[in-house]
Amino acid sequence: LPDLPQLQELVLNDTLVTDDGLVHLGKYASINKLWLENTKITDKGLVHLQRLPGLETLYLQNSATAGPGLADLKPLSNLRFISFKRVALRPDSLKHIAQLTQLEILGLDDTNVTDAQLAELAPLKHLRTLWLSKTRVTGRGVEHLLKVPSLQNLYLHGSQITEAGADKIREQMPQCHVGR
Repeated sequence: LPDLPQLQELVLNDTLVTDDGLVHLGKYASINKLWLENTKITDKGLVHLQRLPGLETLYLQNSATAGPGLADLKPLSNLRFISFKRVALRPDSLKHIAQLTQLEILGLDDTNVTDAQLAELAPLKHLRTLWLSKTRVTGRGVEHLLKVPSLQNLYLHGSQITEAGADKIREQMPQCHVGR
């Protein structure tokens, strides 16, 4: 890429970018939105994103970035939005994501997130929007969701949460729009 010192948004979806290629993003420290959807990026490449201190929005859809490399995102204190749509989550994935306590929007739609994993979201005190559409989350996960009182938008389309479960969330969290 050429020298673009004011570059704020970069879309690398469906490209051949690699973990090693992400090291070059450091010269674009002004990037605040980054799309890495449908790439070969893995956990090993996430450490290079630390060189983007203003990063606010990160799309990792359909990538292999759901393991311990997520801990490398913790220094990104401006990161507010992250999407893991169609990512194969690991048992400890949400534990790493929960370290990003400044997150406001989290996309876990079309993932293998479980009811038990939702308990890891409790530290996300600023989380306003959560996508759980097309997941295996059931009514057992509702109790964990109720422990995230900052939620304002919850998308459950295609999940296993019943209308009764959605109604329970609506009743106990009246500020939260529940889409089902």
